[in-house]
Amino acid sequence: MSADKFIALIGAAAREIKDDYEAARKHARNKDSQRAGHEGEAAWVNLISKWLPLGQIVTRKYIVGPSGETNEIDLVILRPYFPR
Repeated sequence: MSADKFIALIGAAAREIKDDYEAARKHARNKDSQRAGHEGEAAWVNLISKWLPLGQIVTRKYIVGPSGETNEIDLVILRPYFPR
């Protein structure tokens, strides 16, 4: 891929994320922060899914640690597709 094509690809991705986040901010301002958060997550899933094979992204799951503690994870990219 040429440098110009790469720069155009990254620029398009940045504009897409910016547009998605602006829409999500409107919902956050309207006191719908959960919806805004989900829209932010969806923006990243949409972007990343264009670059990785389908089925390698998991969203809104809980990971249970060794002592039973749980944490909500918004976005996980499964191996072997996780960038090094």
